[in-house]
Amino acid sequence: MDALLAHEQGHARARHDWLLHCSGALAAGFPGIPVFAAFREEMHRLVELAADDVASRRFGRLTIALALVELNEDRGVRPRPGPRRRSAAAGEPATDRDPRLTAARRLRLTAAASLVPVVPVLVAFVPALRALG
Repeated sequence: MDALLAHEQGHARARHDWLLHCSGALAAGFPGIPVFAAFREEMHRLVELAADDVASRRFGRLTIALALVELNEDRGVRPRPGPRRRSAAAGEPATDRDPRLTAARRLRLTAAASLVPVVPVLVAFVPALRALG
């Protein structure tokens, strides 16, 4: 019960209700734009994960996972079977199914993402520079 309270206090402290209301308002205000509906759904997922992180700092990931499963058992929610790995840092089973990206892969993705803002600048300034020169 303490772990669940810590989860809910994480929501309250970070004012997740504001984030959910804003994303819901965008989705309701612009129903023809599917990215706002997707944003609302992802925002809901992200605030839950953030609250889980807050509670897991105090009680551990395994305790939070077991508390959430126990809370939702009457709704038919069951944990997915998957490989049970041990986390070297915490000594508890890891809950993620996908391995993290390697450092080289993260570096390549970061470099590619940093070039994205350059494209509109080039599109805007190349014709202007040609006109001046």
